[in-house]
Amino acid sequence: MKHIDIKDQPTLTFGRTFQITTNGIRYRLFRSSVTVVVVAVAIAFLMNVLSESLVKRSLALQTRERVARLRMAAFWVSQLTSPGTPEEILFRVGSSDPESVQVLEAARMGSLSSQEISDYHVLASQALDYHAFFEKLNYGRRRALFHRASGIAIFGWLQEPANWNRFATALDSMKSVHLNTSLDQFQEFLKDWPSVYETTLAIQAGRIKAIKEVRESLGEKPLLEALIDVEGDFGRVIREAGFLLPEEEKGDISQQAERMRDMNLLKESIANKDLRSRIAGYLDITTGEVNVAVLWRLLRNRDSAEWFFKKIEEQGLSVGDLDSERAIQLALSEAEERSLNRAELMVATTSGGLMGIGERMTWLAIASLIVCMVGISNAMLMSVTERFREIATLKCLGALDSFIMLTFVLEACCLGVVGAFVGALAGAVIGLLRMAVSFGGLLLSAIPLQPMALAIALSVLLGVILAAVASVYPSLKAARLAPMEAMRIE
Repeated sequence: MKHIDIKDQPTLTFGRTFQITTNGIRYRLFRSSVTVVVVAVAIAFLMNVLSESLVKRSLALQTRERVARLRMAAFWVSQLTSPGTPEEILFRVGSSDPESVQVLEAARMGSLSSQEISDYHVLASQALDYHAFFEKLNYGRRRALFHRASGIAIFGWLQEPANWNRFATALDSMKSVHLNTSLDQFQEFLKDWPSVYETTLAIQAGRIKAIKEVRESLGEKPLLEALIDVEGDFGRVIREAGFLLPEEEKGDISQQAERMRDMNLLKESIANKDLRSRIAGYLDITTGEVNVAVLWRLLRNRDSAEWFFKKIEEQGLSVGDLDSERAIQLALSEAEERSLNRAELMVATTSGGLMGIGERMTWLAIASLIVCMVGISNAMLMSVTERFREIATLKCLGALDSFIMLTFVLEACCLGVVGAFVGALAGAVIGLLRMAVSFGGLLLSAIPLQPMALAIALSVLLGVILAAVASVYPSLKAARLAPMEAMRIE
């Protein structure tokens, strides 16, 4: 009997397999470019959305800090003139950290012990959560649940047993509405509400008393003028009244108070009819068009600012010790503040979804990736169809199913790398250009380089994964193709 020696099937190295795959891509360059374009478009859309989101988040952090510094004096003017409503006091404490200035100041104003302010802070946080839930309801549901009560008055309204029964019955009938805690927990909170409200009123009374003491110390001196001296005697008066004034903020408050005073002097100057008429003639506009915005535009130019102060002197108007240099600084500062305010409004509209891009954009990004997978699968299926004879020849030469499948998956991955890299770069550039148009010079300090690089790398990786997953079915079809059947196809 003849001995048959069956040897192991020889296998190609990965390098040789990769070479065969790249040769196949080069020979079918047009079909390959279709796959690259499909991947590039999908990843570019995703990266565009991600880059805009990253820039907005970075800008939001910077904007909040810079706007807060610019508004310090205005904040303290409000602090020292208005005690705040009970609702404002409650939510200010509830939204702050336990060791924050707001909480410590509330304890001082209300003469509360550390345990009392700790308990109050917990309940105020709960009140804030419940209030946020109530505010999300539409008008019809709020009316059914609470009748005409609104705000924190809802908690007082629910103290009546009849009102509680109405609320519980209405809530039970609303199958799609779920309280953020159980009804039992809500009832426990309502039991504590009278003491919470009483503490809030005590804090408000303490603030009223403190404001009165500050006013008495001022005499006839304007509050804004006094804030300029916040690093001196007036800062001591504020602290003695019960307000917590952070040492590190005194310099900024003083500078901002001086800025507000000087800006108010310049704004008041255009109330003079003769000066407004001269400004209108200088700018070739009507007198009625001369307003504060026009004044700031005028003062941003050195020649215009010097002309303006000459006219101020001619009219005999008093603007303190202001000069053209100071006016230019104020005008530029006003432009910066206006730009920051606009940026703050724009970045506040994006939240939720993937990496903060918003729910709608998240679903659009997912849809684009699904379309990308379908497009890659279609292109790979067409490639398989065109290569029936090639696949049959390889199988007749001894290629295994695993080799055939590997070559197609590897081809898709190579095309995915190229398409994803091109798409990620294009999407990042488009996103940054769009943000530059929206935010102007603020963008330069807000580009998050490290997160952007990470987003590009993740986008490229995602593109490769999508291409590989989308090529699985076409690769299986190619691997399972019978050689003789494929040879008969014309």
